[in-house]
Amino acid sequence: MVVDMHSDTFMLLTRHPERKFAPSEPRHQMDLSRLMAGGVDLVFFTVSNRDNNGAGLAWTLKALDRVYTESAQNAENFTLCLDRNEILKAKKEEKVGAFLICENGLPYRADLSTLRMLYRLGVRSVALGENEWTGRGCYDRSGGGLTDFGVEVVKEMNRLGMVVDVAHLNEEGFWDVLEISRVPFIDSHANSRALCDHPRNLRDDQIKALAEKRGLIGVVFHPPFVDEKEPNLSRLLDHLDHITDLVGPEYVGIGSDFDGISGRDEIMKDVSEMPGFTVELIRRGYSEDDIEKILGGNFLRVLGEVESFATSLPGGGLAGH
Repeated sequence: MVVDMHSDTFMLLTRHPERKFAPSEPRHQMDLSRLMAGGVDLVFFTVSNRDNNGAGLAWTLKALDRVYTESAQNAENFTLCLDRNEILKAKKEEKVGAFLICENGLPYRADLSTLRMLYRLGVRSVALGENEWTGRGCYDRSGGGLTDFGVEVVKEMNRLGMVVDVAHLNEEGFWDVLEISRVPFIDSHANSRALCDHPRNLRDDQIKALAEKRGLIGVVFHPPFVDEKEPNLSRLLDHLDHITDLVGPEYVGIGSDFDGISGRDEIMKDVSEMPGFTVELIRRGYSEDDIEKILGGNFLRVLGEVESFATSLPGGGLAGH
């Protein structure tokens, strides 16, 4: 099972509706044919980002429509996955699965009912950073963690069985989520700040705390997060080595950020080259069991724990939506 925990492909397809997801789109780093060539089984596709001048929800609905349309038109090879069982079913049927996420949490603004409706429409994760109720994100030096509403969002996501993502969140917000969330959470696309001192990367104490929570960090291919001077695949794997040295291989995965990153050829040209990641893991001496965990097993564990907690609650997961 190969899971990529972050891609902006459907953001580009929504912005440029004339472009194709299938069979291929040469202007992108990810499309259906190259996903299949790269052996990727599941992708976290972003269906929202910033507020788009107040049109965030309308934008999200457009992106959701595009995902549903592509799933219907390419049903033999591509499917929306709403839970762990559907992910495993898609893998068995040799289909690429889509796991939908909202980035920066803005479409629903200050209304939990909209969060619940997005859940009903298939969204299963929210990246909390860079908005008015989570301290404005990792680039804001004014400080401040989660607001009272941000706290309620995390609690409601736990109840629904949605994966909490701290990508782009500032340090205060990270520690708030650690305290509030009753289940493991993830940073879908970040690297080690000890190796590359960028505000989007995590410090060692954050990585250790994330692991103690049984969470997960997805190493990201964006060159500025990899190395200031020589960002390449080998250096990216140095980040993974550092994380596994700190906490073990059970708490790291992949979050490429394809179609949302610059420097197209520095780490990988596109998703079809994903097998090179596995080759590098083998070269570095990772066991077959550890490789399976890193490529996707760790995320399946996290999702299983998130879903189990929600289903243990009265009305959790919206009890059948």
